[in-house]
Amino acid sequence: MNSILSLIISILLILSTSFNVSAINTNSDELKNLYVENEILVKFKESTNIHNEIEALQKIKSYKLKYKLIDLKQLITSTKDDSLGLTRIYKLTFFNKINMEQIVRLLMQSGDLEYAEPNYLLQLSASPNDPYFSMQWYLNNVGQCYDYPICSPRTSDADIDAIEAWDLETSSNIVIAVIDSGLKLNHPDLQGNIWENLLEVNGQPGIDDDFNGLVDDFYGWNYKDNNNQLQDNFNHGTPIAGIYAERTNNLLGASGICSNCKIMTLKVTDTNLFPLTFVVSSINYAINKNAKIISMSFATPSPSETFRTAILNAHNAGIIMVASANNDNSSILRYPAAYPEVIGVAGTTAQDLKWTSSNYGTWVDISAPSLDIFSIDRLGSYGFNDGTSYAAPIVGGVAALLLSKDPSLTKAQVEQIILNSCDDIYPLNPLYIGMLGCGRVNAYRALIGIPGTLLDVEAHDGYVSGQSDLTPGGRVIIGFKVTNNLDIPLYEVSVKLDTDSPDPDREFEIYRLGPGETTNVNLHWSYQNAGTYHPFVIVDNNNIFTETDENNNRIDLNVVIAEPLKPNQNEVAT
Repeated sequence: MNSILSLIISILLILSTSFNVSAINTNSDELKNLYVENEILVKFKESTNIHNEIEALQKIKSYKLKYKLIDLKQLITSTKDDSLGLTRIYKLTFFNKINMEQIVRLLMQSGDLEYAEPNYLLQLSASPNDPYFSMQWYLNNVGQCYDYPICSPRTSDADIDAIEAWDLETSSNIVIAVIDSGLKLNHPDLQGNIWENLLEVNGQPGIDDDFNGLVDDFYGWNYKDNNNQLQDNFNHGTPIAGIYAERTNNLLGASGICSNCKIMTLKVTDTNLFPLTFVVSSINYAINKNAKIISMSFATPSPSETFRTAILNAHNAGIIMVASANNDNSSILRYPAAYPEVIGVAGTTAQDLKWTSSNYGTWVDISAPSLDIFSIDRLGSYGFNDGTSYAAPIVGGVAALLLSKDPSLTKAQVEQIILNSCDDIYPLNPLYIGMLGCGRVNAYRALIGIPGTLLDVEAHDGYVSGQSDLTPGGRVIIGFKVTNNLDIPLYEVSVKLDTDSPDPDREFEIYRLGPGETTNVNLHWSYQNAGTYHPFVIVDNNNIFTETDENNNRIDLNVVIAEPLKPNQNEVAT
């Protein structure tokens, strides 16, 4: 263990918001050395046969540590699957500050423990008819001024194609566990989208109706204060929940990506920093209550065995996990984003550029918008937010749409679909090649990437005609039809005319083809040189999807451009 541990008070896991932390330098290696000064987490080996707090306390007392132990708690008392030994982890609390390096060494000398480590701290990272939808550029970017009168730089289509995605799926009741600062439960734009623990909601007040050790956990749990009070005092969890599940087409406010999803609220903090143990307990709650997605907008550069065990437990339960990369403009690994079982999310702007403060690295899986993200707030209103904290739920929302479209998808399948359907932003970010994951998330491309989705676009009925003589400089009309043969809409269908000549080719996109829709295309073209040409038209999908029939995308044509007549060539010889 690093010797610097004895000099620092606490280790930090970081909720990835862009707030400043005055007490620490979040760009420094000192970040690795922040932890709760009088607490240690230990995991007993299975061979010790420790099964409860009484047996654990007796064992710890037998080590005759010189520090006064004032409390010992079993971190997790029950879980669906304890194959990783989560119930063998205990939190030791001492009377005052301890020499962390020394006591860890003494505990490990017993031979009874798999590990002993600090209780690390975490830090927060920070076209429907909804009237504020135009401010949500990350859902649909047409180059609009979303923050008048500032009008920040923006590029049309630097978005996640949410409108196109909603043509395919508007979501169902997917449960998303948001581990954060709480929630404005009665926000008007979230009504109907709060997860309910039905055994408690329909049970008796003051009674643990579901027998999980928590009384009246109607909508989740507050692990910071160990009660059911979930109010958001930090305005971090509420906007994240809104990105997921603001009601769409309700004539109110803004739009969530997954507008019928249910938010399970797991509160861990009222400030920027909080202990790891609150998160581990929250993850276990999400597992036991069958959440499909866990959202974590926090990070730390310090890997933890306890954290890793909790993450693996959720992974084994098939839960999709998303986490923010954090906001230090650094390539240093951040956890949980860097764990392979978690989708780590970096941040981008409305121009598809890496957001200035976003972390980056080969450990990042994907990028998503993180600057000027419009959402609900804890006061019942709306506002803009910056940080990779808000990029992570955008990716999580896409995962929820996929599960809504096909509930049979596994965790691995959802991750593979999302990471194989990104928009390539590396040409715009040449300094970060390979360090922004697969690119920027695209909801529409993800949805049509579900295995078994049948897609086919066809080019047919091609012809060539001319409104003047087919001689150099004369205008040629190349006409054809494009048809979407299936029952879902297709977007951004690419059309390319290869002229088979030194003249430049012609490329454009058909924005939308509805189910079964056919559109007529007429291209006006001028060949500058005489000759026989074999132009062809290709209708493609830019590798957005695999087609049912790849053989009907091309039309081959023939064009003969005659040499112009020489002077007097048409005169009859006498």
